[in-house]
Amino acid sequence: AAYDLNGHTQTIANGARIDGALHGTGSLGLGGQATITSANAAFAANVGVTGTTTIASTQALGDTGTLAIAANAALQTASATGTFTKTLSGSGVFALQNTSSIALTATNAAFSGSFVIAPASALRVTTTANLGTAAIVDDGLFTMANAAAETLGNALTGTGTLAKDAAGNLTISRSNAFTGETIVSAGTLTLADLGGLGSSAVINNAILELAGTGTFANNITGTGTTAVTGAGVNLTGTNSTDWHITGAAQVSSTANLGAGNTHIDGELSLAAATAWAYSNTLTGTGTLAVNLSGSAFTFSPSAFSSSAFFEGVLALENTTYNLFHNTANESALANA
Repeated sequence: AAYDLNGHTQTIANGARIDGALHGTGSLGLGGQATITSANAAFAANVGVTGTTTIASTQALGDTGTLAIAANAALQTASATGTFTKTLSGSGVFALQNTSSIALTATNAAFSGSFVIAPASALRVTTTANLGTAAIVDDGLFTMANAAAETLGNALTGTGTLAKDAAGNLTISRSNAFTGETIVSAGTLTLADLGGLGSSAVINNAILELAGTGTFANNITGTGTTAVTGAGVNLTGTNSTDWHITGAAQVSSTANLGAGNTHIDGELSLAAATAWAYSNTLTGTGTLAVNLSGSAFTFSPSAFSSSAFFEGVLALENTTYNLFHNTANESALANA
């Protein structure tokens, strides 16, 4: 059966199952265990959830009006897919479950609760304004598809996937306990705090910028470029990426650089106690600083590029280096 609020206020305190259509404006309160299976795009009432409400459609509560989720209350989606346009507020839980896939479009500045994304479910936003200040518990897929430059200050935890899509720069400004996987598919993901991704492995197919200072232990793979702009970044992970260093980076193993190209306009420091054969293609105008505790440093032939050159400085400390004619050691520094 259909139900029209017609501008009135209605409270369902002890739960209910609603299979029929909802119409009208006004105010609807949902307490207890409530389930709504119908899609009600035209329903424009403001809704308050004080218990646990489960919806099977993103339009179950209408496309306009507000949805307030109280503390210790929850809105759960069950296999719901599509766009959720109602404006959120409150400090409760918005839980995506049972293979739900939802895109948020409203500005939800007054929502301070949490988004909980279950395995096999997905949440997509195009601006951090869609999230308010809510925490994100990502055990499924969370996609940030911002076209403009934005800063994400929301707490991020979980074991799922964080995907950066669209052309904008997304800056993560805080440390997080995220243990899942990060995929940078487009734009730039900037870490103002090097703990912003927790212990997440990073698949970088666009631009990852390390703008903070400290240790970055995460492993990086992918076809993109990792830019080090921070004033002191200690790279300790096992990496496979191209590097563009305008700040200062330090490594202690060839595994920290991988086989990627190294363009240095800032400083890259190699600090180890064993010999090092530098095989990464080397370009730029910065400083390659080497301290191998008395061991030998050499360039492999692959370090030299015939189309771009290293025009910077090789700074050696407590390191053996032989500059023989017609060797890779000479070729790599021909324009330095």
